[in-house]
Amino acid sequence: MADLRQALGEDAPNNAEHLNRRLRNLRPDGWDVPTNKDDRTLPVGTYRLDAKGWHPALGPRPKRDAVSAGQRRRVFDRDDRRCVVCGVGNGEPYPGEPNSRAALTVGHRIPRELGGSTELDNLQTECKRCNEPVRQELGLPETLAELLPDVRRLRTQELRTLLSWLQAKHRIRNRVDTVYDRARQLSATEHEQLVRTLHDMLHGSGNAQ
Repeated sequence: MADLRQALGEDAPNNAEHLNRRLRNLRPDGWDVPTNKDDRTLPVGTYRLDAKGWHPALGPRPKRDAVSAGQRRRVFDRDDRRCVVCGVGNGEPYPGEPNSRAALTVGHRIPRELGGSTELDNLQTECKRCNEPVRQELGLPETLAELLPDVRRLRTQELRTLLSWLQAKHRIRNRVDTVYDRARQLSATEHEQLVRTLHDMLHGSGNAQ
């Protein structure tokens, strides 16, 4: 990062996160710049350039698989126009930041750089803060199989609460928040599977009251 700041000169923002974000944003154009999170032999705060991708000197940017306007509308409608990661709505302030305003976009649950597609099941509504350039460093999203063990540990009333939130696609924060937040990040197909599983747990069990 120090080398990068020196190469960019005095006009470079003196903000490490700004430079980190700019480097992450190169990845969709084919740049391979692993960090300590990808390769533990790298010192913290260091990027390694493994492959150069597109840059303006190469001519027009190659076309990517773009999300169509119709897909964007269907994803927003399906997700009730709220970020599935943090729950904020378009134009709403972030908690504790009354002067902020969230802007929504369509992101990929599995980033394109990790093999994700533009199929609807891999698309989700995200605010700009939660969008995939930041999430890409976290790796692949959680699956229903990984989430279900914690779902099954909830008590009956908690299962009812989780089910009602999933059906309504919004929540009132309480002790079920942790599981619900994770469930929001499942694919649309897994979301429906979880709804059915909760129905079975609540209505197909002799213990459910």
